[in-house]
Amino acid sequence: MNTNIITCPNCKAEIPLTEAMAHQVREQMESEFAARQRQLLDGITAREETVAQQTRALEAARTQIEQRVAEKLTTERKKLQTEAQQQAKQGLEVEMQDLRAQLEERRQQLATSQNAELQLRQQQRNLENRTKELELEVARKLDAEREKIRQQAASAATEAERLRVAEKEKVISDLQQQISVLKQKAEQGSMQLQGEVLELDLENQLKTTFMHDLVEAVSKGVRGGDVQQTVRTNTGHKCGMILWETKRARNWGGGWTDKLKEDIDAA
Repeated sequence: MNTNIITCPNCKAEIPLTEAMAHQVREQMESEFAARQRQLLDGITAREETVAQQTRALEAARTQIEQRVAEKLTTERKKLQTEAQQQAKQGLEVEMQDLRAQLEERRQQLATSQNAELQLRQQQRNLENRTKELELEVARKLDAEREKIRQQAASAATEAERLRVAEKEKVISDLQQQISVLKQKAEQGSMQLQGEVLELDLENQLKTTFMHDLVEAVSKGVRGGDVQQTVRTNTGHKCGMILWETKRARNWGGGWTDKLKEDIDAA
């Protein structure tokens, strides 16, 4: 039988080791090594399982956090959208109310202007009718006076009668002058009325066309044009002024342009 010698690490004694004993020692060492290897592998497996569980827990936590964040973002987004819609709706309602108020104001202004124009036209017709009635009455009086004078002249032969005829002719001449003066005044009143109607029509057209601008008629007796238009933006800021002058005459007046320039400088 083959023997092997092993030395004791403590006493340095040599101990013979048979093949059977060596095989037994090797099996024991291999068994212990295998047990330690299994123990190490089990520890590694356990640690890997622990790490895997921690990883799964972290992943689940991350997923849950992401879900919560997404839900929070969705809730906040809906809230912001709702608030934005409400603010936009409120702004739109305010703008619509302002537009309705402006439209109602323009309607009232238009109705007032139309009533004023109707009154002016009625006054013009009344003035024309009174002028015609006055002319007819004066013509009748003249005809009656002429007939009376002719009758008196035919029956009168003396100088005194001729003087009376001359006196009557003088009366006729004075009446004719008065008629001429009355006709001139009536024509001046009619022209003034026509000018007022023209100014009113221009004012209404400007208010209707430029709803954001301030259109005002220049008062009678105040130096300036007929209509003053203050140009404004949609937000109400003033950015300029236009002075309007209207004329309705048969002949052009050379001094009107210079006067308008002076009025512009003054305004």
